Amino acid sequence: IANTRFCIMCSLYDLSPPGVPGELVIAGKGLARGYWNLPEETEKSFVPDPFYPGERMYLTGDLVKWTEDGELIYLGRKDHQVNIRGFRIELSEIEAQLLELNSVKEAVVTTVKDTSEQDALAAYVITDEETNDLKESLKRTLPDYMVPSWIIKLDHLPMTANGKVDLKALPAPNMEANQTAYEAPRDEVETLLCGIWEDVLGVSQVGIHDHFFFLGGDSIKGIQMASRLTQAGWKIDMKLLFQYPTIAELRPYIEEADQLTADQSPVEGEVIFTPIQRWFFERNFTSQHHWNQSVMLQAPNGLDETIVQQVLEQLMIHHDALRMVYPLEEGRVIQRHRKIEENLVAVDVVEVQGELSQQIQQVEKLANEVQASISLAEGPLVKPAIFRTDQGDHLLLAVHHLVIDGVSWRIFLEDFMALYEQ
Repeated sequence: IANTRFCIMCSLYDLSPPGVPGELVIAGKGLARGYWNLPEETEKSFVPDPFYPGERMYLTGDLVKWTEDGELIYLGRKDHQVNIRGFRIELSEIEAQLLELNSVKEAVVTTVKDTSEQDALAAYVITDEETNDLKESLKRTLPDYMVPSWIIKLDHLPMTANGKVDLKALPAPNMEANQTAYEAPRDEVETLLCGIWEDVLGVSQVGIHDHFFFLGGDSIKGIQMASRLTQAGWKIDMKLLFQYPTIAELRPYIEEADQLTADQSPVEGEVIFTPIQRWFFERNFTSQHHWNQSVMLQAPNGLDETIVQQVLEQLMIHHDALRMVYPLEEGRVIQRHRKIEENLVAVDVVEVQGELSQQIQQVEKLANEVQASISLAEGPLVKPAIFRTDQGDHLLLAVHHLVIDGVSWRIFLEDFMALYEQ
């Protein structure tokens, strides 16, 4: 979404009836203006908004369907595009570049999950050439984000009965196969960086010539890496990671962090709206509390609800936006940070009984009730619930979209795990 200049907050629609696949459309302020000097392409992708005359919706190319319960299920793409590290990529373009190489007889490119369960590119080829040489050749014609993280040589491509490549039968790549011949760090900073990369990227050993992005890195993991580096007393300009994606190349640009620390005292009081927040309240939606995002975490060995509450309270103190409330005063909605007080958030604990199918129904019903209980005027905008089952505990974290987005979740969950373990 960021790559096509959308707003952070938007409405997602599938105009088809429940159970019938349709194309996802996005409505919201801040949409891209269109394709420059290509009015026909603009008309194809930016269609009139049937709910608000004069405004436009964007056809995403994603196939989805509603369930009877109002859940939106992602089915895939209309085309062969995938989203890697925030970039929309047409897989056939990579396949075409591989087939341009004389040594490649056949090629197919698909997506796989890396060690942190993020999508990454993998290419399967029939060739006599070394895969590292193929990767170097692709670097001359494709941007880094389109170069497959793994190129796997096969004797033949598995085929389905109707003559298409059987993607499910392709072998899983060796997640650590992208590492170059190991070379140990040469000083304390390189040693620190190797340790941070191993942790962030989920690999067992990183050498100073390993490529950050070929090991499954992306811009969000880069932010996490830079944050941990800063905590250790060093700093790096994030854009340099894209220019110098190995530790050996990056080392000359790492500097000692300034010893001055920013004021970390709690923020309180009224804050002006961002444009997209203003748009949200101008729409006057009937179910404003349901503009939330949620995750469900599983803990097979159980959770201590007292610690969960303590951790969430500390996160709400540290991340001031999580204490936002939106009361109506003198006929207008205002945005205000709640004061730090006892019992900032309560954790509901529910014992879930019965057969597995019954447990699933109970959890879905209770999860909807938790999300519906968010009060914008009174807060908190963070709603947790622990579901105890025979398979362990499940922690639901529902947070209103006014104060969190897809990028924030990674930081929030990393902080949550670190505090809980401590």
